Amino acid sequence: MSAKVTAWQGANRFVLDTGQVWEGLEAIPYEILGQNVTIEARPMGAFALKLNENSVAVRVHRLK
Repeated sequence: MSAKVTAWQGANRFVLDTGQVWEGLEAIPYEILGQNVTIEARPMGAFALKLNENSVAVRVHRLK
């Protein structure tokens, strides 16, 4: 899924333009506010956030 990050909520929580709220399970090492990001499904119900094809994947989970 691709979407734009519209807001930060707390230290590691962010909101997408779809209304979904996600949180990083580890520190997000790049600035994503206002950026289009991709969230990919991973094995065992996990998800990963990527800024672009060359960026490091960060484990995330959906809160809303």
